[in-house]
Amino acid sequence: MFKPDRGQQTTIRYWVNQPCWTQVEIIQTSEITSSVTRVRLLKDWTSRPAGFNTLEWDGRDDEGQIVTPGSYMVRVEATHGETARNAF
Repeated sequence: MFKPDRGQQTTIRYWVNQPCWTQVEIIQTSEITSSVTRVRLLKDWTSRPAGFNTLEWDGRDDEGQIVTPGSYMVRVEATHGETARNAF
C-alpha cells in the first residue's frame, strides 16, 4: 500500500509505440460505485517521443495536500490525432 504520509514516493513508467500526445493522471476508483475521481494531474497533454517515459509522484493531490494511504491508479491517455486511448 502506498503511504505518502510516511514520505513514500513512486515512479511511474509508461511506454508508447510511436510519437504522440499524452496526458497522465493519478485517479482513485470507488469500491461502491463506478465513479472515478482525479486525484492529481501529473502531466497535461504533452508531445512525447516513442518509447518509455518516466514521471515521479510525491503523493500529493492537485491542491498540494498529501493523499490518504490507499490504492491509486495511473491513467495514461494517448492520441495521435484521433480519439484519445486510455491505459490504466
